[in-house]
Amino acid sequence: MGTSKSPPMVIPHDVLAVLQVLSPKQRQLVFDFAEFLLQKQRKSESEESADSPPIPG
Repeated sequence: MGTSKSPPMVIPHDVLAVLQVLSPKQRQLVFDFAEFLLQKQRKSESEESADSPPIPG
């Protein structure tokens, strides 16, 4: 069995199929939302690494 390492950002084919059916306006909304989620994720990651409080023990 070969090790099939997939790149981090893989879009499933069914999602691509859905995007093709959408109108350009709807597609733009989907992309905007995806971009928003990515920025939110990056923001929370940078905040966590910036000021990680000491673990109380």
